[in-house]
Amino acid sequence: MSALVSLQTQLLLAAFASPQQAVPAWARWQSESDWERHLDFESYLLLPRVYHNLDGRGVDDALFKRLKGVVKRNWAANAATLVAIRRIADILQQSGIASVLMPPCSLLLRDRSAALAPGTPIAYQIARRDAQCVTRLLSDAGWRCVANGVPRWSLPGYIAAVSHISMRDGDGTTLDLHWVDALESVAGGSASHDLHGQTIRSPGTRASMRLLFDSPGMGSELCRLSRVLLLLEKAPDEDGWLCLLQQLQQRYSPFLDLVAELSPVVTVSGISAGDWNADPSERPVTTASGTQIMTFRQRLAKPWQYYRRVLGDETSTVQALRYLPGYLMGKWVLQHFSEILPSAYRALRYHWRQRNVDQRGQF
Repeated sequence: MSALVSLQTQLLLAAFASPQQAVPAWARWQSESDWERHLDFESYLLLPRVYHNLDGRGVDDALFKRLKGVVKRNWAANAATLVAIRRIADILQQSGIASVLMPPCSLLLRDRSAALAPGTPIAYQIARRDAQCVTRLLSDAGWRCVANGVPRWSLPGYIAAVSHISMRDGDGTTLDLHWVDALESVAGGSASHDLHGQTIRSPGTRASMRLLFDSPGMGSELCRLSRVLLLLEKAPDEDGWLCLLQQLQQRYSPFLDLVAELSPVVTVSGISAGDWNADPSERPVTTASGTQIMTFRQRLAKPWQYYRRVLGDETSTVQALRYLPGYLMGKWVLQHFSEILPSAYRALRYHWRQRNVDQRGQF
């Protein structure tokens, strides 16, 4: 075990272990970490949890006396974030739109002193069919879309192409709207929380763990693990602990032994080696290759039908053509030009050769 992992292990013990283990682990971390010169953000994330775990345990040192100030600063910073969360939820619920608050901001519903990185966006998940309505409602409330170069009249096409969009209000708060297809349930398996009389929904324990571990932008291994442990402490779930141990096994995490020691699960030997993301998925559609080569129009019909289906049945052909520039811009954002240009060149070259075959009957 490296010196860095050993230090992080001591801090995790101080934050989540029993007092008999936490107090000596905290003392060892202070003596070895050189916290007076530098304290990395991953360690800072755990300090509020250390304070709550060791409060009233007779710990009397210079750093622990400062932790109460850290907790108060986080509480004040998170209060502004919770006000924005409540304001967004109120706009969505007044319009009857189902939404789910995503991690890491959803952790504030369980622990309002949790540490978040500066500028952490508020992430909501909605249905794709509601995305256009939600962006319009938020625009009327002062939020602005940060998608560069997308004309307002073609924004529905851009929404149809991408899976999320970012918006920002006048205070600089960033909102990320993620959407799922109409066939999926937005609020399925979610948990309800009361926020000053407003009901806020967040993903269930297992879904939150999957997002915290697999989503980009969630920080280092220690950041992800500390947030998952906080989630499991606030919402105890034996199946969740088993899933966490399984995830750490598959990632060859150096914190596996520590989490096995902290977990209430008696044994971890029975954990199967199944896939963490073993969710039912559609089987790939296989089609027999025909002898007749499709024309360019026939090849274009399939993506056009998909595009119309994503826009919605109520969208007319004129509207679909109007939204097409935004859709193409969204596809351009998702795919780098070095991937688009060669494929476009190959497609045009193929159809040019087929045109020569049809005209001359030879290559």
